[in-house]
Amino acid sequence: MSRFSKKAMLSAMHERATLLVEQHGFDLTKGVEQISDIRGREHTDRKVAYGELILYQDLANPSDGPYSKKIVIDLLTERGRQLQMQYEFNLGHGTAQLWTGRLSAKDACVAYGQMRLCRQITSWLELGSLFR
Repeated sequence: MSRFSKKAMLSAMHERATLLVEQHGFDLTKGVEQISDIRGREHTDRKVAYGELILYQDLANPSDGPYSKKIVIDLLTERGRQLQMQYEFNLGHGTAQLWTGRLSAKDACVAYGQMRLCRQITSWLELGSLFR
C-alpha cells in the first residue's frame, strides 16, 4: 500500500479518468453534449459515469495551494454534501432515483455521479485503500 502523496493522488485520478474514457468512449473535447438526453437505465449509467469523469479530471488538476489527505477529504466531503443538498438525492435509493422524474435530467445524473464518487474517494482515503 502506498502512502498518500499529491503525486500518487494525481496519478490515481488520471488513471481512473482514462479508464472511464476508454470504457464509455467519452470524447474530452465535446463536453456534456456527448451525453444523451434520452431517459432510461442504460443512459443513466453513462450520465453518472460522465459525472465521475468530471470529478476525476478536477482532482487530477488541482490548484497550486496546499494539498494533503485531510484537505482532499474535507473538499470532497463538502462538494458531495452540496450536491446532495442541491439535488435532494436520497442516499438509500442509488441510481434508481435517476430513472424517472425530475432527477432523470442530464445535469442531475452527472451531479449524482460526482456526489457518489466524492463519497467513495473519501471512504477510500479514510480506509487507506485508494492506492492498493
